[in-house]
Amino acid sequence: MSYPTDPKTLQVLNRIIAVLEDIGGGDSYFYPSGGVIRGIIAYDTIPSFPFDMVYLGPEHSPPEYQMDGLILKFPTIQIEAYVDSRGDDDTVTKLIKHLADVQKAINDDTKSGAGAGSLGVIADYAKVGIAETDDGMLAGEGLAAFKLSIQCQISGDWGEL
Repeated sequence: MSYPTDPKTLQVLNRIIAVLEDIGGGDSYFYPSGGVIRGIIAYDTIPSFPFDMVYLGPEHSPPEYQMDGLILKFPTIQIEAYVDSRGDDDTVTKLIKHLADVQKAINDDTKSGAGAGSLGVIADYAKVGIAETDDGMLAGEGLAAFKLSIQCQISGDWGEL
């Protein structure tokens, strides 16, 4: 028995992880990645900062069935990110700069010319959605956090989505 390639939802999730792992400092980004994982861990066990956790969120729209049998599915990938107060910048500054890094990296990977396996190739679209912050609730821990939604549309047949 042969097995299909990974479902497109998993391909999108894995691509977002790869994109976040490639965030570096220098001329293009404010801070290099401190780590990225698939799933969630307790914030007090995070090994280095900024740290991103990537997981599947709720679909932002119900599946649509096209006349030719093609199915459109609308997964949301969540990025939960944490920054700390160590170093030169305060947590608010770090939070805003890391959010800018993540938004830029995801958006750049959706553009034409991003290459084979990019979000622009795997998904019909992948757009940066709403970012929610921790509203300062983690300040006492010397941390700040945001959750960013990446809304996608993928198409195909059940089993490959």
